[in-house]
Amino acid sequence: TRPGPRGDRVSALERTPDGTLWVGTDHGLAYLTGTGDDLRLAYVDALGNQDVSALAPAEDGVWVGTRTSGLWRARAGFAERMSPPGPLDQVMALASDSEGTVWVGTQASGLWRRTAAGAFEAAPPEAPVRITALRVSRHGGLWVGSETEGFGRLKRGRYTSAQGIPAHANVASFLEDTEGSLWVGTFSASLHQLRRPEVEVMGKAEGLIDDFIWSVYEDRDEAVWIGTSAGGLHRWKDGQLTVYGPANGTPQGRISDLYQDRDGALWLATSAGAVRFHQGRFERLTTAEGLPNDSVYSILQDREGAMWFGTRGGLVRRHDGQLRVFTTKDGLARDNITNLREAPGGGLWLGSGSGLDFLDGDRVRKDGPELALAGRDVSGLELDSKDSGILWVATDDGLARVSASRVDVVRGRNGLPANNLLSVVDDGRGRLWMGSNRGIFRVDKAELTKFFAGEVKRVQAVTYGRSEGLRSVECNSYSNASSLRTRSGDVWFPTVMGAVRIPSASEPRARTPPPLHISQVLSRGQPVSMDDNGLPPGVLDVELRWAALTFVAPEKVRYRYRLEGFDPGWMEAGNRREAFYTNLPPGEYRFRVQAESADRRWGPVETGVVLVRPPRFFEAPGFLLTVGLVVAGGALGTYRWRVGRLRRRALELSERVEARTRELATANAELKAALDTSAEAESSLRRLIERLPVAITIFHDDRAVYANEASLKLLGYERFEEMSGQSMAAHMPEEERELWNERRDAVLRGELLPERLTRIIRRDGSLALAEVCGVRLRFGGREAAVSVARDVTEARRMEERLRLADRMSGVGTLAAGVAHEINNPLSYVIGNQQFVLERLEPVLEEAKGEVTQVQVSFLQSIAEALRDASEGAGRVRHIVRDLKTFSRGDEETTQPLDVRRVLESAVSICHNEVRHRARIRLSLGDVPRVVANEARLGQVFVNLLVNAAQAIPDGHAERHEIALSTFTDAQGRAVVEVSDTGSGIAPEHLKRIFDPFFTTKPVGVGTGLGLSICHGIISVLGGDIQVESKLGKGTRFRVVLPAAPEGAEEVALMSPPRSLAPAPRRARLLVLDDEPLVARGVARILAGEYVAESTSSAQEALERLSHGERFDLMLCDVMMPEMSGADFFQRLAEVAPDQRERVVFITGGAFTPEARAFLESLPPGRCFFKPLAADVLRALVREQLARA
Repeated sequence: TRPGPRGDRVSALERTPDGTLWVGTDHGLAYLTGTGDDLRLAYVDALGNQDVSALAPAEDGVWVGTRTSGLWRARAGFAERMSPPGPLDQVMALASDSEGTVWVGTQASGLWRRTAAGAFEAAPPEAPVRITALRVSRHGGLWVGSETEGFGRLKRGRYTSAQGIPAHANVASFLEDTEGSLWVGTFSASLHQLRRPEVEVMGKAEGLIDDFIWSVYEDRDEAVWIGTSAGGLHRWKDGQLTVYGPANGTPQGRISDLYQDRDGALWLATSAGAVRFHQGRFERLTTAEGLPNDSVYSILQDREGAMWFGTRGGLVRRHDGQLRVFTTKDGLARDNITNLREAPGGGLWLGSGSGLDFLDGDRVRKDGPELALAGRDVSGLELDSKDSGILWVATDDGLARVSASRVDVVRGRNGLPANNLLSVVDDGRGRLWMGSNRGIFRVDKAELTKFFAGEVKRVQAVTYGRSEGLRSVECNSYSNASSLRTRSGDVWFPTVMGAVRIPSASEPRARTPPPLHISQVLSRGQPVSMDDNGLPPGVLDVELRWAALTFVAPEKVRYRYRLEGFDPGWMEAGNRREAFYTNLPPGEYRFRVQAESADRRWGPVETGVVLVRPPRFFEAPGFLLTVGLVVAGGALGTYRWRVGRLRRRALELSERVEARTRELATANAELKAALDTSAEAESSLRRLIERLPVAITIFHDDRAVYANEASLKLLGYERFEEMSGQSMAAHMPEEERELWNERRDAVLRGELLPERLTRIIRRDGSLALAEVCGVRLRFGGREAAVSVARDVTEARRMEERLRLADRMSGVGTLAAGVAHEINNPLSYVIGNQQFVLERLEPVLEEAKGEVTQVQVSFLQSIAEALRDASEGAGRVRHIVRDLKTFSRGDEETTQPLDVRRVLESAVSICHNEVRHRARIRLSLGDVPRVVANEARLGQVFVNLLVNAAQAIPDGHAERHEIALSTFTDAQGRAVVEVSDTGSGIAPEHLKRIFDPFFTTKPVGVGTGLGLSICHGIISVLGGDIQVESKLGKGTRFRVVLPAAPEGAEEVALMSPPRSLAPAPRRARLLVLDDEPLVARGVARILAGEYVAESTSSAQEALERLSHGERFDLMLCDVMMPEMSGADFFQRLAEVAPDQRERVVFITGGAFTPEARAFLESLPPGRCFFKPLAADVLRALVREQLARA
């Protein structure tokens, strides 16, 4: 300005309502006057050379503060001192309001107020003394800045110090902008932007032990409890904060969840166990009391009063003092359970790092919609406040809405400010609040419903970050207490910098839209000079830059733009502030850009610019017309020259075309024939593949795109549409899926893998066995993995049965051989014992009166020893008899049997397997005979006994028992029950217990065919086998068999002999056995009544018969090495046919099929089994002689 100010320094500027600009200097007061080139400063001479420090608008001029002479009021050519000498002499700041009040800040006397009546009043004593800046707030009150005490606010006569700048900062000035920010300029601590927070934060500065908050919870007294990372527990009620630290008994480490039970006790989930806080005492529940892990994340009490704990080692239920632990072995997706919610209809929702589970009673549901969230990290669960059938789930991949039949998901790309959510809470007013590591935000549920229905493409969220008062945008999550809605409607979130409370009455503060400007137009990085909006010639590539001038959360501003005449619609730019266009055609365009706040707090605002891209010289219409005419003329001349040449060539080409046409016709016919052949071959190949007995399935990206009939049959489908798109891994047991995926990837890499025996889960849940290999080929234009599987279910089942039959046959052969080798010596052991005993007893009776008592006692002890030896030999005979029951495994003949005898034999066989595990209790009631194969039926009972024993731990036989009972049911059928007190069978396994190949034993232990074969044997017999079991209590198998028809009799190789009187004369007998001891022993027993001879040579016996010797009865062995009993019997037909009816066979066991066939061909009563007691042998001989 001219002339310039008289001083060197301008200290104040003020524009009064009449438009005058006042300038305060260190040498007086001036104002700007004149116009145009005559603009100059005019001084108020009445004020002299006063050092002006501050200015404020007055009603008819300006208020002036000076450094040495107090307060003045001035106008053009006039000035008047308004303050008396004294404390107001050193004025440093001024402010005036619409009511005529003037605020005066002094150098050393504090703050003063001049009323409209002209009186001066001192400010409250708590206001600063050394005032440096004043500003009337548009929201009421006065901002006061000081030299050494920061700044504060005077409102309604009360001064309050404000936070946000260093206390020692020397405040220079204030400014309130249209966005609600207060700007504070200082001499020593730079510039500060302050905003009134929309949320409340409680942290270390407010009295908490730690800023790192893990959990917030409201109890029944409406007190809010806060848990921190350093073990601090806090109670906040009616503005009062109570702190419980480690010194009060709280455990060190994080408090991730809080829960109040029905008794009013507060439970704490900590990294050192679960803690119960009641009546000032802390009680811990740790691994020492049965928890699987001390790290507890969440706590809940269900409607039945049971306490639930989510831990790092699984889910724990505590009820009536008993603890039950659920882990992945029980079906959980993961042992690390972080969130719990009780469903309104019963059951628990469980959140973990591997998805969402639903626990129904003691069973984890495996067919619910929650399976769609498998693999997701679930960090928050919330039941909808209006619809209890909806569960909101916060995951690492957006927000999920889980209903009874489906799961809907909204993600970051659909409008959520963050994709990785940490918590979710329903405020009961139609809104969902979510915490994330990018701040807190909320979304209207009505808008989410529209999005899930497809009515809108994006959702709008209102966000809360640092600009709204958060000290950190990173929330925390680990449990149910990761967010809270109080009864008063407030919403709380834990963050790493304090607990955040958003009052229920808080609504997003509307902001004035900021100005939007297009700042630059560039081409290839260089600014473009705009001349009447026209782009310079040659400019084809344009870059436009813009900005919305806001200092409040600029990162939340969203832009979109459109170049009208070029862009078909609006282009979404997010928070990008530039647009690029290349190769723009000539023409006039209008560029428009819009800006709005992403959280709807302001906007939209719009600006634009017109762009004209002039054509280059060769783009002008005249240029193109001229070029067109020249080109047309040249083309016409060229055309005429070319036509003549072409006509000459046409004749030549015509001849060549005709020849070529004939060749092409021939080639076309050959190609058509080849294509027909190829199509026929392809059709035949497809039909062949469809009919192949091998299951062929083709996969694209692990999804089935083709399956032949064998594949559909193997997997249990009728049409391919039923399995289309499914993964092969879905039809495999869980433990084999990872290996299948590895083999599939290897096939796609081109590796050749051998066949592998694999278990397949059919559509109905049954198991099949298949030998599977894979190959890579192109199918439908893409690389595909082809699964080739051969169903070996029936083959393996038959193989196992044949193996079992072969094993039983081998056991039978061994048993028969052992029985034969034992029975032979057992025969002469028993016979000789009884022979001696029979001779000794009469002698003992006669000697009682003739010898001493010592001699009598000696003879009695000998007789007693012989009786004990006879009893022991009898037990061996019974064992051999039971063993022989299983010596006919390859026979399928049936006969009426006594079930109790077969059951007793099975118990005898299994005694060693059972005796170390349990006591056997028999309760064998009367039952009808049944028609069965004795070996097969015995196999069933042995299998059931062994299974019962294996379900009981070894070494505690006194605690367990296996009970066997028989009885007749109401239908007259024989019923056999085998019960144990073992571990029991899980409910999900009961329905499959008789399926082939199903086993609960580890891989490689057992084939899973034992009970299946038992079921098959009983079914063939017309019976039924059933099972009942309770996990941890035991199992009962029930075998029901129909009664044998009336009149059916048991077929026996030996008829019990009748006791007959001795023959009147001494009959002649011959005993033939390859064992001399057996032959002599039998003869010795019979020598008292008959003329008994013995021989160990069948050839010798034939020679004696051929020379005319005859016997009343011949007792012949069957299994003899030189000549078998069957061969001897056949030779008798040639040598002495009259003696054939005099032969009775005695055998220790027939262990060859020929021997068994021979014995079965004999009439009843012609064959007896060793060993035979002396009285039985004599009775047998008497009966045979009586028949003869």
